[in-house]
Amino acid sequence: MIKPTGNLRELILLCLENIKGLSRRTDIERLLPINDDNFFIGIQDNKVIIEYNNTLLGHIWPDTNCYSNLEILKLITNVYEIDFKNEEILELVKYKNKITLMLL
Repeated sequence: MIKPTGNLRELILLCLENIKGLSRRTDIERLLPINDDNFFIGIQDNKVIIEYNNTLLGHIWPDTNCYSNLEILKLITNVYEIDFKNEEILELVKYKNKITLMLL
C-alpha cells in the first residue's frame, strides 16, 4: 500500500493532533480538494465527501463550523486496512499509533 502524501498526509496529521476532537472548517477546507492515491476528498453540499477508486466511502457533516477528526480518520484509514475498534482510550492510542506507523 502506498503511503499518503501531500495534502492527504497533511489532513491525516491535522486530524491526529486531536483525534477525539474537532478541526475548524477553514483548516480542513484549505487542504481540499485532495485528489491523490486514488482518493478524492472534497466539499459537496456543505459536507466533506471521501471517495476511493470512484467509490463513495462516506461523508462528514460540519458540527458548529468544525469537522470531527475521528470521523475523517475512520473513513480514510479503512482503505489502509487500519480498523477503528471503539472509543476506549487504550483502543484510541493503538489506533493513533498504527496511523503514525503508516505515515513513517
